[in-house]
Amino acid sequence: MESKLLINNIQDKVKTRYKELDSTLFKGKSGYSLFLVYTIKLSKNKKEQNIYIEELNKVNDLILENCLESKLPEILLGGKAGILMNFNELFENKLIDQEDHQIISLKLQEHFPSNINDFLSSKNYDLFYGTIGCLVSTLTSNTYDKHLISSVIDQLNQHCSKSSSFLLFEGEKNEKMFTGLAHGFCMLIAFCLKCYEKEISQDKCKNIIYGFIGTLKHLKNKNSSSIYNFPQEFDKIDEKNMIYHNRLAWCHGDLGISVTLVRCGITLNDQEIFNLGLETALKCADRSINEALLVKYENTEIYDIGLCHGLSSITHLFFRLYYYTKNKIIKERYIFWKETLIQNTEMVLANFDSIEQIMKKNDDYSNDIFSMLNGIIGAGLVIASHETEENFSWDEIMLLS
Repeated sequence: MESKLLINNIQDKVKTRYKELDSTLFKGKSGYSLFLVYTIKLSKNKKEQNIYIEELNKVNDLILENCLESKLPEILLGGKAGILMNFNELFENKLIDQEDHQIISLKLQEHFPSNINDFLSSKNYDLFYGTIGCLVSTLTSNTYDKHLISSVIDQLNQHCSKSSSFLLFEGEKNEKMFTGLAHGFCMLIAFCLKCYEKEISQDKCKNIIYGFIGTLKHLKNKNSSSIYNFPQEFDKIDEKNMIYHNRLAWCHGDLGISVTLVRCGITLNDQEIFNLGLETALKCADRSINEALLVKYENTEIYDIGLCHGLSSITHLFFRLYYYTKNKIIKERYIFWKETLIQNTEMVLANFDSIEQIMKKNDDYSNDIFSMLNGIIGAGLVIASHETEENFSWDEIMLLS
C-alpha cells in the first residue's frame, strides 16, 4: 500500500472515534491534531486540504474547550505541556494566527512556574512527568521564560555529583540510573543542548553536556565486537556487573543515545562525540529485527508499531540519524524499517478490533490503539512527516531536533 493511501486509512479510522480521546498530546486529540497538520501538508489537492483543515479546526476547538479550564497537570504525558506543543506546531505551520497562539500559550503555561518549583524540590527532572517536559514544550515556541530556565540549569548543575571525568545524577528517587533519551542521562544532555542552541546559560549547559557524555564514555562496553554500546540502566558505576542488553527504541537504549551524541557533535563542533554517536548508530543498524527486541501484539505476528518503543520509534530515529549523518548504511536501514512499519501498520488496521481488545486488557493502554505514543496516530505522523519534508519540528518534544 502506498503511504498516502495508508495515511488516509488511518485518518478515516481515527475521525470516527477521536471524540472518545482526551485532549492530550501523546494519548489523545492533540496527537491527532499534530497528525492532521502533516496530512494537510501531504495532500496536493486543495479541496482535500480544506476538508482536513475543517477537521483540524473542529478537533482543536474541542481541545481548547476541554483543557483550558480543566485540572490537567502541567506535564508532558497526559497534561498541558503536551497540548502546548500541539499549538506551537500549529503556529509554526501557520494554521493559527499569532494573537490566538499567544493567548493559548499564556493560558496553558499559567501555572508552569509554580509546578516546576514543586518538581525541582523533589528533584523531578523527568521528560514525561516533570521539569524537562514542561520546559521543552515552552522552548518549542518563543514564549519561554529565560530566567526560569537558567535557574533550572543552575539547580540541575547542583544535583549532579562530579567526578574527574564524568557526572552522576542525584535526582533519581530509586537506586537505578538510566542512560536513555526519555528518562535518563541523554534526556538531560538533549535538554541542555536545546538550551545551548537557544543561547541560555551556554557555559553551564556545555559543562553538563560534557560531564554526562563523560559518564557515557565511562559506561561504554569494553567488548568492541558487541552490538550493544551502552547499558540501558545501572545501579552504580561497576564495569564488572554492567548489563548492556537493550532494545532499539526512542525511550531507552543505544538508538536514542546515538541520535543525541550525533547532534551534540554537530552543534558543539566536536568530531570525537559525533564519531561515537555514528559508531553507536552503525551498531544499531547491524541489528536484525530479532535483535531489535521488538514486542509483538499478544497472540499475533504483528509487531508493536508504537512511537515510544515500537516500529515508529525505530523508523523515526533512523530517519533522524540519516538526516544528521547522510550515511548510506543508515539510509538503507531507515528504508528497511520504514517498509516494516508500513507493513505492520497495514496489518494493525486490518485486525483493528482484535488488537484494540488486546490493548484494552491493560488499563494503561486503554484507547492506546489510537494514540500518538503507542498507536496508529503516531505511526501516521511518522509516515506522513517523512513523506512531506526533511526539516520538520514536531519531534522537538522528543528531544530529537
